Amino acid sequence: MKRRDFIKMSSLASLSSVFLPNRMSAAFSPLMLQSCAGINERVLVLVRLIGGNDGLNTIVPLDQYSTYANFRPTVRIPDTGSDAYINLDPSLPIQDQVGLHPVLGPFKDLYDSGEMTVIQGVMYDYQDRSHFKSTDLWMMGGDGTGLNNNPGSGWLARYLENSFPGVAGNPNLFSSPLALQLAEKKPALLFQGEHSHGISTNLSGQDVSGYYSVVSGIGGAPVDNVPSSEHGDLLDYIMEVEKNANVYSQAVSNAFNSGSNALTYPAFDLADQLKTVARLVNGGIQTKVFLVSLGGFDTHGDQIDPTMGVSVGRHAELLDELAQSMKAFMNDIKALGIEDKFLTATFSEFGRKVKENGNYGTDHGGAAPMFIMGSCINGGVLGTNVDLSEATDNNNYQIETKQYDYRNIYATILQDWLGADTSIVDLSLTDNNNPAASYTTAKLDTLISSGCKVDPNCYIINFNVNVNEIEEGSDIVFYPVPARNFVNISFGKPFTGKVSMTNTSGQLIVQKVITHSNTAYLNFGKLAAGTYFVMIEDSGNKIYTKEISVF
Repeated sequence: MKRRDFIKMSSLASLSSVFLPNRMSAAFSPLMLQSCAGINERVLVLVRLIGGNDGLNTIVPLDQYSTYANFRPTVRIPDTGSDAYINLDPSLPIQDQVGLHPVLGPFKDLYDSGEMTVIQGVMYDYQDRSHFKSTDLWMMGGDGTGLNNNPGSGWLARYLENSFPGVAGNPNLFSSPLALQLAEKKPALLFQGEHSHGISTNLSGQDVSGYYSVVSGIGGAPVDNVPSSEHGDLLDYIMEVEKNANVYSQAVSNAFNSGSNALTYPAFDLADQLKTVARLVNGGIQTKVFLVSLGGFDTHGDQIDPTMGVSVGRHAELLDELAQSMKAFMNDIKALGIEDKFLTATFSEFGRKVKENGNYGTDHGGAAPMFIMGSCINGGVLGTNVDLSEATDNNNYQIETKQYDYRNIYATILQDWLGADTSIVDLSLTDNNNPAASYTTAKLDTLISSGCKVDPNCYIINFNVNVNEIEEGSDIVFYPVPARNFVNISFGKPFTGKVSMTNTSGQLIVQKVITHSNTAYLNFGKLAAGTYFVMIEDSGNKIYTKEISVF
């Protein structure tokens, strides 16, 4: 068994995820292009609403209010009185106007300040209404078709594996975990890679400032005499993973202790998770993606309290926690001066049926809204109200028309917010064994504001295919090393292909096409001291990489 194919999972403490991709970058370095400044510091926060959020009571389609009310005589949001919906934006065309649940006043504030976008009718083809299967599909970039119904890894893991090639979890070069999961004890499939499942740790319900002391005390002393065998190879790898885990946990504790929050948060579990995220980023952690969650949205019964109104009941309590927590988080990162680093997206495995059931609740449905929040979005409502005429007895009162595939939304975020090139996006959002049409062709071009959208010149380049590290003694020689301003490359024989140099986040610094030459000269000028990568791609599309130091 090759070490890279060994399942890289170590059960530490009691769960949540730190993602360790098989090939990741070293520490993020300053970008070379002025137009790329700040992209390396960008963060994505995914907020999972576990159980299937009722989109129709979250945002009410005002152009079809009477139809909506007839389908939901007891659980509907009223149009008058103290529990009446909040008209999100009366200036919109009537077919786009929605009424927010009455506890979502903080969402209205975010919308009015241009910091929230509502995306209507989000789902995938042939919606699966099983919590487990649908969650798996959302986590792994799948859908209900036979071609893509069982992806073998998480879409976010594929993004990280393809975006950050280099050394595998080497804490000497990259001291922060690329992704962190909070709250849920079971590691999300979102972070399950093709070659690595990650390291499971726990950032929930414990003193994050002492997180390192918890993790570092779990393993035993390293083995002094490792046998020269397959068993020894795996044992050596396990010890390496444990060492890396200690360093990553140290980075988490250090960032938490160095960071702070500027404002107080409400006493909610989701608020505590978001408070920790803000503090870690403020403390300098270089994590790219955070997953937080709020459970309880499987509202088959007691969605409302019929004696108290729709502002009381399970759904109202959950939406209140979501709205208050998100508003506190947005206010805090703004007060800390780091709001431009964040984009936040909510998601849930499905919506609910249009017709209520007999238990003051609603059953599993199809399309549902997503909410995108941040200082770099355009704000507004994308899509029109779902068509309630679809909801008939023949289709079991479902909304089955997809306005937006969730993967097109993630494609937009990966490219326009995080800067992944098209090949990385497509590899991320479909099983690598099942080719699919490019998801970037249906990006939501108006989601990210023009001033924040990543310039294509700053895209992370995908070279994580047929990669071979250049070993010592190879006939490909670099000099001088370490380098300053330039590096020469000598080939053992005439070479035809392409030579590129990137920083450790994959942004291109310089590239040269070589035709039947024994040497290549890369003049990269004055760069910040640090680690960089040179990629050599021959005419057969075989890629060689070399890590070089610049001083």
